Amino acid sequence: MPVLLDLMTKMVTAAENRRPTAEISSFRTPLRASVYGERMYQQLIADYTATTTNWTLARLNTLTAGLTGAELAARFIKMENDVIDTAVTAWEKRINVLSAKTSADYAAHLIKTGGGTLTLSGANTYTGNTEIRGGVLRTGVAAALANSPVSVAVSAVFDVTPSGDASVAGLANAGTTTLADGIAGQVLTVNGPWDGQRGEVRLDVAPAPAKAQSKDGAVAPKAAAVIADQIVITGSISGTTLLSLAGEVDPALLVGVPLITSTQPIPVGSFALSAPISYLGTSYSLAIDGGTVTLAAVPAPVAPQAVPVMGVWGLGALSGLLAAFAAFFSRRKRFLNA
Repeated sequence: MPVLLDLMTKMVTAAENRRPTAEISSFRTPLRASVYGERMYQQLIADYTATTTNWTLARLNTLTAGLTGAELAARFIKMENDVIDTAVTAWEKRINVLSAKTSADYAAHLIKTGGGTLTLSGANTYTGNTEIRGGVLRTGVAAALANSPVSVAVSAVFDVTPSGDASVAGLANAGTTTLADGIAGQVLTVNGPWDGQRGEVRLDVAPAPAKAQSKDGAVAPKAAAVIADQIVITGSISGTTLLSLAGEVDPALLVGVPLITSTQPIPVGSFALSAPISYLGTSYSLAIDGGTVTLAAVPAPVAPQAVPVMGVWGLGALSGLLAAFAAFFSRRKRFLNA
């Protein structure tokens, strides 16, 4: 908008500067500055001086016959000024309309349709929605969609891998949003609301490079940590999002590594694994703690205690023991009664 206003203002100024003036006494000099051109005026003068009747010029006023050269020049100058005044007034009116507009009036939007791939290689400034209705939309730079909320339709893909890190002004994901390109550690920042809509988010996980404990190499390198792509959300969270992790790492090393972080508490059930994860007999699921989603090991179920079962010999021995107790108490009773 500022560029357009500046251009229009310069055009108005140029029109003002081309306005003929009646202060020039000669006939040809003011016409030389005319927007119609000297040659046309010379022909008009020739035609005018050859007639004795009133005649009318297109778009201009009626000229009466018998005017002197100076009078005719002054009349043409006035006609020129009237035309310029009309144009300047129209342009100034348009400038006033544009000046009253706000950024919201220039929101604009982008709709991606079809099955192809579109890569945004520059930082866009529009603030309207970006709708991915089909195919793949890729961010070529981190700020490609920093000012725009993005919605991903079912079967559509929002791919932020070419830009590394990226940011958007909100995300409604019914399709697939992917950071998975084999390079872990990328961050997608959502500076606005997040709506899961049962869409999928794909993240990379990978071992971090090992770091030595000492410069002389006397101490063995420390075991590599695990790094992961991450989603950072600063707005509200709704719906359910399915999370997919790609990478050959021991899930046990990934436990506690943030996958999703939010400035607000994350509702229970907002994120779930797209497929079960099980390794070496241990199952894993997503755990939500305040504003963080991590991978967590699922405790193994407690096995029920077995109830002892007596065999035939055990039952026989128990029967004999009960019979012995019965006989003992019977003799004792007879002894007391004697």
